[in-house]
Amino acid sequence: SNKFKDLYLGGGIQFDSRSAKLSDYEEGQWTPTIQFSSGGNTATYGSNTGGWYTKVGRLVTCNARIQITAKGGGSSAVQFGGLPFTVGNNNSGTSGIEGGLTFAYAGNCNADKGSGWIGGYANESSTYAVPFYVDTSNNFHYVEDFDIDSDFSVGFTITYAV
Repeated sequence: SNKFKDLYLGGGIQFDSRSAKLSDYEEGQWTPTIQFSSGGNTATYGSNTGGWYTKVGRLVTCNARIQITAKGGGSSAVQFGGLPFTVGNNNSGTSGIEGGLTFAYAGNCNADKGSGWIGGYANESSTYAVPFYVDTSNNFHYVEDFDIDSDFSVGFTITYAV
């Protein structure tokens, strides 16, 4: 049987003559932040803050944990900032929504209208994601500064295209 044990390619992978060559792969670490739509990034971070990413072609997947010990002076909508690559503007229309945000956990938070956080999205042409929730009447709400405590922590994954 002919099997490859290790295969090293310097110019990328092309599966057939009709497909594009896959030549862009990157792994790394990134520093996620909590920022607010008014007041920016003023939080104080705990030691359990960090993240890693994988980029294959135009597709980026980021995993992160953010732990804060103080919110700082920011207010209004919460944003998860510091994404390692600028989010693309690939979606037709004017929604600003690119990619998806899923939560592994969230601690010391309170979605004040009822049902809790359900997800979020990568904001086009930016380096941040926007978490949201839906209340018990099925109304959409951004997560606001008053929804998180000063000792908030969160784990999440976000996938988006550049």
